[in-house]
Amino acid sequence: ELRKYWNLILDKPAEAGPWKFVNHYSNEEEILIQDKLHQLYLINREGKVLWKKQMDNSIVGDIQIIDAFNSGKNQMLFVTKKRLVILDRNGNNIEGFPILLKGEPSTSPTAVRYSKDADIRLLVHADKHLFNYTIEGFETAGWKKPKTGQLSHPIKLLQVGRRDYLIA
Repeated sequence: ELRKYWNLILDKPAEAGPWKFVNHYSNEEEILIQDKLHQLYLINREGKVLWKKQMDNSIVGDIQIIDAFNSGKNQMLFVTKKRLVILDRNGNNIEGFPILLKGEPSTSPTAVRYSKDADIRLLVHADKHLFNYTIEGFETAGWKKPKTGQLSHPIKLLQVGRRDYLIA
């Protein structure tokens, strides 16, 4: 038997989600959901809307939870049909974001660190190419934007010995 803990009526029906977000202050799980007006909501475990933020378009794929600055604080990483977005827990864009993409993404972005202390890199597949961004919102210097064709799954990092492989 299912128990009803709370209910919530969004401004419009749900379009994407739900996704889980872990509140780094309380360690409690919260819910992210997007409605058909492209509004993203963060909802706490009691069903209270903590905030809602207007997005430019539909979210593509999943929202990933990252600690972009190795600070113990979580951020939300995702793409819409037009932009790469990173939001903090309060729904604010982090500096340098959102980034207007050069094409429509086909999958969720991927955040990778090549080592424990390395800067995070954000891999985004758009326009049949793989783009690589820094956490400051710039394209990574020297990255050649390899052509990949159409992807149905996000990029995966596989590390074997001292070699790094990006699997598409």
